[in-house]
Amino acid sequence: MALLERCFADMLNSGFSPHAVEATIQYRKEAIGDLQAIASMTTEEQKFIRASLQTRKRANFAVEVQIVDKNGSITSTMQVKWMVLPDCA
Repeated sequence: MALLERCFADMLNSGFSPHAVEATIQYRKEAIGDLQAIASMTTEEQKFIRASLQTRKRANFAVEVQIVDKNGSITSTMQVKWMVLPDCA
């Protein structure tokens, strides 16, 4: 959600709401200690989503997330599928 707020704050503040519709996780190794989730989205992906919101008033997309431990090792990966829709009145 933090990634969506960072990339699309203007759209979210102008009447669109994100909804997580599906999530999958793959565990790679035992996770011990503090963990950090890292997600990113390319400029091209952001442009595509913005265009979809402007033309179709909705967008469907997936965000890849890596969960890393304090040593920087990837302990798991996750994919969250999002749908962004206009707010209900």
